[in-house]
Amino acid sequence: MARSPRPACGISRRLALLVPVIALPAFLAACGSSEDTSPVTVEPLRYDYLPPIGLNVASLEIRQDFMPSGARPDVTALDPVPPVAALKTMAQDRLRLYGTSGKAIFAILNASLSKQGDTIDGTMLVTLQLIAGDGRPLGMARAQVTRHQVGITGNLRLALYTFTKAMMDDMNIEFEYQIRHTLKAFLAEPTAPSAPVQATPLDGRQAPPLAPSTLPGSPPMGTLAPPASAQPTPLQPTPLSPPPAGSLPTGTLGTLPIDPYASPTPLR
Repeated sequence: MARSPRPACGISRRLALLVPVIALPAFLAACGSSEDTSPVTVEPLRYDYLPPIGLNVASLEIRQDFMPSGARPDVTALDPVPPVAALKTMAQDRLRLYGTSGKAIFAILNASLSKQGDTIDGTMLVTLQLIAGDGRPLGMARAQVTRHQVGITGNLRLALYTFTKAMMDDMNIEFEYQIRHTLKAFLAEPTAPSAPVQATPLDGRQAPPLAPSTLPGSPPMGTLAPPASAQPTPLQPTPLSPPPAGSLPTGTLGTLPIDPYASPTPLR
């Protein structure tokens, strides 16, 4: 007599009959699962390389108002960098405080990862609320992103890390957009301090500064004296004296002597 084949997962026929029919598919899927959840080494997720978001408040409070269930299909606990931790890092790296009063409240309302078969789904939801110094609410921004990926294979922890990293790229874009769109009136930028003026120290290649003049009559340091060429020199007429006798040349016109200083004789 031929023996009936044993059911999958290595369980006996009798045990399979004891499992309720409604729970049998889930039981067999769990037995046949071959997920690789071995530990992996990954780099931390940081966002301080992105442009900071300045707020006109004096303090920041980060709240975690969500707790993963920890039971399947939830796989958040297997992520080397859980979404909650990544969202807290985003708030710490990107939010800058430049006000003298009031506070900002960053709240995490959802940060979950779930897996069904070879499909991973993720949801992130955060809010940023600004409170004035007297307790009045000033405004709130809300950012939410979701992601769906099919065909997950290989190490599950590494797949979750890659999945969370991609979700955080989307969240950073959405988070900044919502803040600049909703809380535009409460944004602030740092004031650049004025650069101090410092004297350049002398080294061997630079000429020393000029010493103050010690000549008598020199103007004090810091004042300018007009150059000597700027003082006009009056011109003195040179007196003319008649030349000595016999020094002037004479000519002849026929037999008459020519005197160059004689008055001309008018023609008739």
